Amino acid sequence: MPARILVVEDDPRLRADARLLLTERGYEVAGESADGESAVSLAVSLRPDVVLMAIDLPGRNGFWAADQISRARLAAVILTATAETRPPARRAAAAGAFGYAIKPHTERSLIPMIEVA
Repeated sequence: MPARILVVEDDPRLRADARLLLTERGYEVAGESADGESAVSLAVSLRPDVVLMAIDLPGRNGFWAADQISRARLAAVILTATAETRPPARRAAAAGAFGYAIKPHTERSLIPMIEVA
């Protein structure tokens, strides 16, 4: 059974690109969100295997949402950021993230991390 992934990205183009990459590789996109609060709600209701989540989100950011999702043990969280806003590894780890990937998403950078998560 393919991993179920919740994609959280406020940029509609990047969200669509992630959805396409994931579905082409055989993953199921369980849901999509554009902000941290709805990401937590969707993680509770959908119970995805992995949450692929941007750090910079409107309202509650990805660090906050990753912390909520990780503390409740709802899913493995992979944070994403642009090269310019790449977070310190300690901050991502403190939020309970499995790791982080640099946007734009590529098969080479993202798929191995999803497989391990």
